[in-house]
Amino acid sequence: MLQTTKMRLPTCKEWDSLSRITGGNNKILNWAEMYSWCQDSDLLGMRMVKGRSDCRFMRRIVETERSNVVGFRPVFEADPRQQDGDIVLVGTLYMNDEPVKVPKQPLPNGDIQDYVPGATLRLGQPMVDPDYQIRAIKVGDILIADRVLLKNISWPETGGALPLFFVTEANDVDATSEVIAVARTRDEAWLEMYRAFVCRIELLNSIDEAPDGPHPLPIPSKEEARAGWGRTLDGVWGYISLDHASIVDDGGTTGFSISEFALDRNLLL
Repeated sequence: MLQTTKMRLPTCKEWDSLSRITGGNNKILNWAEMYSWCQDSDLLGMRMVKGRSDCRFMRRIVETERSNVVGFRPVFEADPRQQDGDIVLVGTLYMNDEPVKVPKQPLPNGDIQDYVPGATLRLGQPMVDPDYQIRAIKVGDILIADRVLLKNISWPETGGALPLFFVTEANDVDATSEVIAVARTRDEAWLEMYRAFVCRIELLNSIDEAPDGPHPLPIPSKEEARAGWGRTLDGVWGYISLDHASIVDDGGTTGFSISEFALDRNLLL
């Protein structure tokens, strides 16, 4: 049994080596009908997946996509005393500190557990119950899990990258768009978007408010904005939700939105 706590995704080259060592035997590798995320990307930022229709088949998929045919198959450290092709017990996968059952039918409509968005994944010591014991195949100096362990999980959520959220402001008058904030979580990004939205309303208020008159637009509370808020007053229209916000006045339309990207951990110092 291997004592390790480290996990990562395989590269396409490592996957191909696994295919060669196992002879592409689906009974050993469990690749049929399921893609497995790999580390590799192309110039467009798409991530590679392997399997499903053929052991070595490769396809490009948007890294933020979640699908029941794409899953998490981790790589672990190997003991140099093990031989290529050895099947080794490596541990138990935990999601938010709850053990994940190893699927007996690793198929899209089988018993692969869905990833819980935002959950933390870690590898722990193997439970006594064999239903929770991960087994992996020795390939060179690594071990690759013998099946997909989670589905409906995006590439960043596998631990291959850090998700980043960009708040963008766009103005249709001069067709400009710029990133005004970057956040590590969607909640933080939403707060940045909310602040920008409020600042825009306050700017309009300072310009349009008569000394003894009402503001053109009230400012919604965070609770109101999260629930979806919209108001029209004195020719000014404002709207904000969890994903986007916009303000329309005589000067045109200003829009705010949140986009999710992934930053490769290997690029971090």
